[in-house]
Amino acid sequence: MEKRKSIIIRAIRHILDPLVRILLRFDISHSEFAEIAKRAYVDIAYKHFSLPKRKMTFSRVSVLTGLTRKEIVRLTKAEDNVIPKKTKGSVNRATLVIGGWLQDEMALDNNKQPKALPLKGEGASFETLVSRYSGDATARAVLDELVRVNAVEVQNDNKVKLLLHAYIPKTDEVEQLELVSKHTGDMMGTSIHNIISKKKDARFQREVVYTQVSEEIVKEFQKYSDRRSMELLKEFSQWLAEKSALDKKNNKKNNHNNDDGKENKKSKKIERVGVGIYFFKQNSED
Repeated sequence: MEKRKSIIIRAIRHILDPLVRILLRFDISHSEFAEIAKRAYVDIAYKHFSLPKRKMTFSRVSVLTGLTRKEIVRLTKAEDNVIPKKTKGSVNRATLVIGGWLQDEMALDNNKQPKALPLKGEGASFETLVSRYSGDATARAVLDELVRVNAVEVQNDNKVKLLLHAYIPKTDEVEQLELVSKHTGDMMGTSIHNIISKKKDARFQREVVYTQVSEEIVKEFQKYSDRRSMELLKEFSQWLAEKSALDKKNNKKNNHNNDDGKENKKSKKIERVGVGIYFFKQNSED
């Protein structure tokens, strides 16, 4: 038991090294991080460690987390000002517009590829796309952001062409950090799932690792892996876009054909699904 715990602690330290580097860069103190960690312990205890058919109590959370009952009461009753609530900011809106561009029939050509759209106008236009997928954001605001990150270009004929299949903030460190947090959370979620789940339910998680490789080969491999990874991600994106579009069409068709007054049974919707690919290199001093 002690050996297993020491392995876990060593793994946590390995995970914390890059995280603490970010915390120090953004002036997050140890006490602030400790408060966030306490809140996470309490939230996860309530969410994942309650006993079947029994109400979760402060005492049980105290036993699980090691925090005092007084501390748990404070954390559960205080306003959620430690971890900000999710908001639909520019990152989400830009992502939604690009996602719509990749699956909406209006925005696709005969080969199911995203086509250049007129900036304005009824029907197939960038303005219509933004109206459908970005909530209440204006077309100009979304366009400015997508141009800023080189995700689209405005052509001479006032058509907007999609250049990237994903929204990647270029300069804003806070936006980049939000993106990193999502990617890291997704990767950690897969790792934890594979640790605690049955083998038949395991999710794909693999790495290709070589050691003692020359710097020239590393540079060449980075370019090669960037290109091939983007090709694969585009293929995955196109597959999901086509399947999602077909699913929506079938749902509309089923609703239209249902004339007996009975409600169609809808399949369960998963909030997010995807595949992430990342490049890494590590020197001995790292």
